[in-house]
Amino acid sequence: MSNDSQPPKQTSADSAHAIVRSALGAIPGAGNAITELFNRIVTPPIEKRRDEWRQDIGERLQALEDTKSISASKLSENEAFISTLFQASSIAIRNHENEKLESLKNAVVNTALIDSPDEAILQMFLQFIDILTVLHVRILRFFQNPTRWLEAIGQEPTDFNHSSLKEILFQTFPRLNENNALVKLVLSDLTQRELLTNDSVLSIESNIGALNQRTTQFGDEFLTYITEGDNEIN
Repeated sequence: MSNDSQPPKQTSADSAHAIVRSALGAIPGAGNAITELFNRIVTPPIEKRRDEWRQDIGERLQALEDTKSISASKLSENEAFISTLFQASSIAIRNHENEKLESLKNAVVNTALIDSPDEAILQMFLQFIDILTVLHVRILRFFQNPTRWLEAIGQEPTDFNHSSLKEILFQTFPRLNENNALVKLVLSDLTQRELLTNDSVLSIESNIGALNQRTTQFGDEFLTYITEGDNEIN
């Protein structure tokens, strides 16, 4: 692979580390000791995250090149891909959740496979990965195909025929802890970003169409973008 396609060695996390280290070093008396403690706590995890990210992305791109799915030389000249790689790398360094990291890796790979991506949409999708929690994305996936989701977790969809949307969410996602405010906030976030239909929040107390798909076309495209093996962005 060309070195041009590697993530930058200097990240925003490194810059923040340097600023804090400098500030701690300026503390009279205990500054050096505090700085050393900071280095021992923070530096190894940052370097580990960066190394693991570079290794995994490199292996995935190499696999694509081996199967002739991409050309490394052309990819290194693809400005949309390079920008996506840099942005995704910055987000990855700041996160530890495997699902979010997997979404970022899939985004990079899928960008490499798209011939003529809409760069504005791709930038928005990367921002969504950064801003939205894992819970947001899980609930969005649920609404793309509620029946398939319930079957995948061993639930019978027919058992929910008379349940409200809120009841289904509470039983399907224990992390919600029957928190009405949290449910409404997550659905509102997804709706405001045009990932869910506008009636999603209004339907929360209803059992009418509780298992209907509620993702928008934009929401489906986002899920395609962050899913392995899917790269058909319209």
